[in-house]
Amino acid sequence: MNILYIGPYRQQSIIGIHSQILLLNLLNDKNNTITARPVYTDFNKPPVKELHNDIVKAEQNSCDSYDTIIQNVPLNMASPIHGIKSNILIPVLSVKNITEDEISTMSHFNKILVDNKNDYKILSSHKSIASKIHTYDYSFSVGIGPNASVDLGMFNNSNKLYFIGEYSENATNIISICKAFVSSSMIDDFVFCIFLLYPNNNDIQELERNIKNIYAENKKINTINRIIIGPLEMDIQHIAVIHKTCDAFIDLQDDNSNSINVKLSQSHDSKIISFDINDYTFSFDRNSKSSPIGYFSPSESSINISIKKYLKFKTSTEIVPSKKTPINKII
Repeated sequence: MNILYIGPYRQQSIIGIHSQILLLNLLNDKNNTITARPVYTDFNKPPVKELHNDIVKAEQNSCDSYDTIIQNVPLNMASPIHGIKSNILIPVLSVKNITEDEISTMSHFNKILVDNKNDYKILSSHKSIASKIHTYDYSFSVGIGPNASVDLGMFNNSNKLYFIGEYSENATNIISICKAFVSSSMIDDFVFCIFLLYPNNNDIQELERNIKNIYAENKKINTINRIIIGPLEMDIQHIAVIHKTCDAFIDLQDDNSNSINVKLSQSHDSKIISFDINDYTFSFDRNSKSSPIGYFSPSESSINISIKKYLKFKTSTEIVPSKKTPINKII
């Protein structure tokens, strides 16, 4: 079977890394001829410096016709190709406010693939596409040395809660986590590490001001600041080292996900702090002043309960992945 894969695998971002991994999983099936073509969802992100040889070879492929076209793109870039036997969409769903026009576009695809329970729940609630939604799995491995670690100075021996992500998309949630952390009376043995991807100086300064205010509101002005902000390179090995070094990953997606960070966290036996997806709320992007773009995310009360539960008992709910089909078997 001739397959054309279109995705942001040349983009240096979590979305780009995810696209690379999906493509490599598809290339494992030698019964198919895979042609790869890149798209770019954010031109502010730098391009990938080096690609796996198998992906480079897939870019060199070209077929006279294709049986299947797979589009791993945001909904505003999705467009089914007429005359193709199977159009498959793997939507990039960072924005959760899905419009009726986008639902109409998705209804023209043969299959829509998602990798987590939250996205499945949102999309399958629309009758016109419910029967097209499938959950998929993927595998990958990251080689890091046994001595790889992150130096946190005086906090190296503390129990480390940690978050990985971009600030602009998670600002409200990060502040909620900081509030729950600082307001607890049991943080002397803990540190909260915020690893930001592509932070700018304004983001870091704003976050530092907010953290200082949170300490002041909780009358802890003269106590040691146990919240660390660190920039993180968009490199899967660097991210893996974070998961190896730290203790409890704060997952803002949902409690049953195949996201790269959840998989890395589990592979390094890190605990996962997740939230009740039934207590997610809809909020608007703080940076979007004119466009009504919104996101589903855990409520502040849900974050507060989960963080303080971990600080008190050092335990978290075990994630039991739902049954999913490997992506190269679902195509």
